[in-house]
Amino acid sequence: MTNLHFEKMTASDITEIAKLECLIFGDLAWSYELFVSELSDPIKHYLVLKEDNIIIAYGGFAQILNEGHIMNIAVEHNHRKQGIGHKLVMALLNEMDELCIDCATLEVSENNLAAIRMYEKIGFLKAGMRPNYYGNGDHALIYWIFF
Repeated sequence: MTNLHFEKMTASDITEIAKLECLIFGDLAWSYELFVSELSDPIKHYLVLKEDNIIIAYGGFAQILNEGHIMNIAVEHNHRKQGIGHKLVMALLNEMDELCIDCATLEVSENNLAAIRMYEKIGFLKAGMRPNYYGNGDHALIYWIFF
């Protein structure tokens, strides 16, 4: 990995992100229009991780009072199992800290064992489940972390 750096997501990133989103999430992918809407919302904060100016990961959160709700985490397939997801989540938590956010929550598919292990390693604690949360019938596990 050479020349890795985080940047705030901008409108000029959305075309590349929408393509990557489809590759990663298939039928559950967010649309181009949804990313445009997310970026225009002042309570939403998104980062991209670029390697040699190519987006390899992205994620974001909504700030709701003193809480951060992680909305989307995605790592390009060829860059998985290299600690990229961990770096991205930590960068989002650092952004939250700068905004004086006290805690963060997220939902993760009960079948996404790699993500669950990563979140638990970071310190997230399972707090519940949302049945049939995802369009494919998967349940979502709800996780929280308190700073």
